[in-house]
Amino acid sequence: FSSLSVGVATAGEAMEAAEELIRLFVKQKCEAIIKICVPQGGDASNSMSVVLRKAHAEHSALRQFDFGSRSVWPELVACMMEQMSPVFSPGIPDVFHRSFLSMMRVYDCVKSTLCLTELQRQNISSCDSTLTLWKRWNLPVYFQLRFQQIAIPFVDDLKALSAQKEARPAASLRAIGSDVGDGRQTTTGDKGADERSLHESTMDTVQEQRAELELAPTTARVYRLLKSDVYHLSATRALIVAIRKCWSDDVFLGPLAHRFLRLSLQLLSRYAAWVRAGVIRADRVDAKISNGIDAKNSNGTSKWASSLDPQEFLKVVTHAYSDIEQLKARFPAEMASLLRVQVGSVLPSSVLIALDSSFRAGLEAVAETLPALAAAICFRISASCSEALQPLRGILATFRMTNKPPPTQHSRFVPNVLKPLHAFLHGFGSTLSPDAKLSLTVEVVQVVSQKYLDMASELLESVKKAEDVLKRLSLGSKNLADSGSFGDRPRAARSVLSNAGAGQAASSGKASAVSPSSDSDKISLQLFLDVRKFGAEIELLGVSLEKVDAYQRLWAFIHSECGALLDQKS
Repeated sequence: FSSLSVGVATAGEAMEAAEELIRLFVKQKCEAIIKICVPQGGDASNSMSVVLRKAHAEHSALRQFDFGSRSVWPELVACMMEQMSPVFSPGIPDVFHRSFLSMMRVYDCVKSTLCLTELQRQNISSCDSTLTLWKRWNLPVYFQLRFQQIAIPFVDDLKALSAQKEARPAASLRAIGSDVGDGRQTTTGDKGADERSLHESTMDTVQEQRAELELAPTTARVYRLLKSDVYHLSATRALIVAIRKCWSDDVFLGPLAHRFLRLSLQLLSRYAAWVRAGVIRADRVDAKISNGIDAKNSNGTSKWASSLDPQEFLKVVTHAYSDIEQLKARFPAEMASLLRVQVGSVLPSSVLIALDSSFRAGLEAVAETLPALAAAICFRISASCSEALQPLRGILATFRMTNKPPPTQHSRFVPNVLKPLHAFLHGFGSTLSPDAKLSLTVEVVQVVSQKYLDMASELLESVKKAEDVLKRLSLGSKNLADSGSFGDRPRAARSVLSNAGAGQAASSGKASAVSPSSDSDKISLQLFLDVRKFGAEIELLGVSLEKVDAYQRLWAFIHSECGALLDQKS
């Protein structure tokens, strides 16, 4: 062992060189002795058959001598711990990982070659040398260093949408690494600080390399699992890269399987919390803006939503919805394949099945954010569509106290009402699944139809109230004229009131006898034409009108207002 430091660059390479020497030693020096110590050794044609038969007699001491666990293995462990102490240092995670795997192969080699009975294998697993050796490896510190390498880039990507570039808070890492157990953060001196500084300075390059990482097993075929380039948000891609890194063959260690599982589930939970907090934050900002409160001074757990303009926020939320749909469809199967390719030789099948179940449960927490995302998307699109309904109020000014003929076609604004929805479906929404598109379309049309119904009923109600007032004024002026109560009012004023009453009565009589000519009749007819066109626009979106309850109520209301007019016109 003392000669291994010559021409060796790292402790990992020294451990691998020692591994080769140990393999040769076990093969060349120990096999002959094992044949003597194991009852099944020897052959009738062998020159030592007589010696072996005597050695394996019933009361022979060699039958009870465990050459592997009592002689070879303790000496190997003592030499490595004494003369190769640098291989046990976790300061450089890659070197530590390489050394640990090499030590595992040495242990397996000795166990499989020198321990041929079940009793001998149990002895070497529980002997003091083995227990002392595994305690020497500081696995919690190694995991904590890997935790920082995986979690810090992920947290940075979650913060990338924030308008304010702040220093990385330790609380963000604690939020992910809570309940890590023995893997508490430990200081590793200047070397650890230098490693983190170097890691931060090359973060962009590392992320690009991770995005294109190909995970290859020992076979000739190259597998590409948990692809990150199928997702739209950088936060989602960072999630996939981080989880994939946890189980990659250059990071994962079998004794730390439970901790890497916990870290993976915490990454999924942190991603779900990030999405949920952004949507809740946006809802609070919308409420405060509508109430006249300055949203910039409000507190919240996530700033990315409030730092985006409405169009950019709609883009991010839509991409988040699309990414989570992709995760639901791809992640369980891809993660199961990745585990079996990467760590299937380390973990038993029962553990792999348990891991699959745990990841499915973790993904459910992410999928629970879909309703909130859908509600946020519908709110933004329906608000834009509702703004296009504002010209509806102009119908009142168009027909009130005018001599315009009854309308014969829909208003110009009606085809523009659902244009924001059309633009969304052909823009950001093109990344969504067909079922999600249909569901969002129906929900938006429901909201806009209800808004249309509220505005139309309010408009007709105001028109009818105005006509009632005019009728009362006309009736009052007629009574005054008949009773001669005008007194000494000027002649011009008396003639104006009389003419107004007569004109209103004549107009009303003509409307009832010939065609709709009153203000309410014209407005009702215009609303009928507009609502019919609005229904045609809904059908162009591929939505059946029977599925839109709000439109059915709108159509029933308008038809009830215009039913007599339509019968009269027909």
